Amino acid sequence: GWEDEDQMAVDTKESSKDEVVNGYVVIRDADAQLQNELDKVVKEVANVLFVEPGQAEIAMRENNWRKQALETGWFATDDSPAEMRNRLGLTRRPDVWDDEPSSTMVKCCNYIGSSTDSKDARALQLEMKNAQKELYSFISGLIQTGSNQQDIIRKSREKKFKVQDVMKMYQIVTSELHGLNGESSESSTSTLCCNQSGMFAIKDGYRLNCGHARCRDCWTPFLKAAVDSAKDSLTLKCNHLICTKNHQHKYILGCFCTERIPREMFFKFLKNQPQSLEKYKKLCLESYKDNAMNFNLRPCPSKTCSLWYKKKSPKSEIITCECTQRMCFNCGLPPHQPIPCQN
Repeated sequence: GWEDEDQMAVDTKESSKDEVVNGYVVIRDADAQLQNELDKVVKEVANVLFVEPGQAEIAMRENNWRKQALETGWFATDDSPAEMRNRLGLTRRPDVWDDEPSSTMVKCCNYIGSSTDSKDARALQLEMKNAQKELYSFISGLIQTGSNQQDIIRKSREKKFKVQDVMKMYQIVTSELHGLNGESSESSTSTLCCNQSGMFAIKDGYRLNCGHARCRDCWTPFLKAAVDSAKDSLTLKCNHLICTKNHQHKYILGCFCTERIPREMFFKFLKNQPQSLEKYKKLCLESYKDNAMNFNLRPCPSKTCSLWYKKKSPKSEIITCECTQRMCFNCGLPPHQPIPCQN
């Protein structure tokens, strides 16, 4: 279900107080009402596809919010659900996890082992340090001057470093500074997983359906950085390195996990980052608005008007808005009769 049920709750019944003009419902508080429409559609699709709500929204977004096309394709054959899940990066949650206690210990996939860990972990750490000496020096300098994790990510993005590389290098540097001999540290720059040799209780973080987990101290900056880069957050993937080959790792070669990050994660870990959370909500809503005609919704074309309209039982395709702007509802252009609408 939704992470915050009070925020995600929607009234699935059509309001009897709808303001209808010439067969069109007038929508005045557009953002609030369209958010309700979005949440209603997501819940319906989640129930039909037997998926989590966050996964349903991702699937709808990837199909340009075409509800019927998605549902038809999902059940086209017996193998279609699995094929669609694989294509969209939506792994089915293992049933055995439902019985796990919240104290179950798991390893944070952002953690890079210290000298007490395996030979492979130390080799990966050394390889990354040598390959990205500039990033290593940059992050080391920021940590030693007191910068927190979020500041480090922001400043690294300004230098055009990739977020995934920054997160891994951050763990390398903090493990060197605070845990070379397996010792814990109370430093403000040290993450929860770094203080426990990469391990944390599942209640103190989250494990994606792909099996890769991150502690809360790694999830929050990871998600915030994605939101700050605008639409990256709507296509964000797990990105954990899963390839064991000795070569230059690339997405096109399938070297990184492509499990998608669902909406629930942003609500869970950005609660204390209100600006980022509101920005994420706005991005989700804009995606729905861009495809709102799939649900018979269209805004007034005037840039100074905020009204939207929903087709109900119109006698004409021509709308005259309160602002006096006229449009053809089918195509959104000025009335063009007797020329047929090409939309």
